[in-house]
Amino acid sequence: MSTPLPLAFTPLAGPFAEALRTGTPNCAGTDSRIFFAEYKGDASHVDAKRVCARCPLIDLCREWAVEHVEAGVWGGTTEHERQRIRARRRVPEQGRSA
Repeated sequence: MSTPLPLAFTPLAGPFAEALRTGTPNCAGTDSRIFFAEYKGDASHVDAKRVCARCPLIDLCREWAVEHVEAGVWGGTTEHERQRIRARRRVPEQGRSA
């Protein structure tokens, strides 16, 4: 019996969804387990990142995952790497000192 893989719960919409309708991402037809591996550390996602590296949709895919907090490797980034992207983009709250 195989273990079900996590799926994106956020309905795809916007530029990323349109790009998926008109183009083919490199991950299509790839064993999705490499994108959702339960490994520790970013180095374990080398195979998934290799698939993403030459994908024409990498930027849109990464932005989708950053904005929607997706699990696994999306757009060549791990969850941890996207957390850092989100942290860099945060605007300090007004009235708070840095």
